[in-house]
Amino acid sequence: PFSNRCTSAIMMSNVLEHIYRPDALLSECARVLKPGGGLFLVVPFFIKEHQAPHDFFRYTRYALARLAADAGFVEAHIEPVGNLFDICHVDVTARANRIRARTTGFKRFTARCLLKLQSVAESNLQRLLTDSLVSGTEDAGFAQSFGMLARTRSAV
Repeated sequence: PFSNRCTSAIMMSNVLEHIYRPDALLSECARVLKPGGGLFLVVPFFIKEHQAPHDFFRYTRYALARLAADAGFVEAHIEPVGNLFDICHVDVTARANRIRARTTGFKRFTARCLLKLQSVAESNLQRLLTDSLVSGTEDAGFAQSFGMLARTRSAV
């Protein structure tokens, strides 16, 4: 076990969704951080179940803010990462991998051609749209992940 207030920073990338009691983990992070210390984490939002049976949650920005506040963090800054086009790219890649693993011959060739056409169409659509539509996860409501930087209260 770590001693109280022993570190200035903690980083977790794609960990929290695998923790059945995320409140306990975040409270422990707050305990070991020095005053003013930072917790940086990234959690997936749109992603398939993975690392079964240890994939428990998907978090919205509101859930992250609430969990951080309940654990004693202040100044939680949460940003969406990725957009609808990133999600589509991950989906196309996952389907291509399944096709590669489970089909042969003409079916494999045809399916991969269709996926390539879909990928090209999405690429061109992304180029046609304005920057705000492509990068604006706020408007579209589609974030691939969320990143959060939260701090412990500074020493008085």
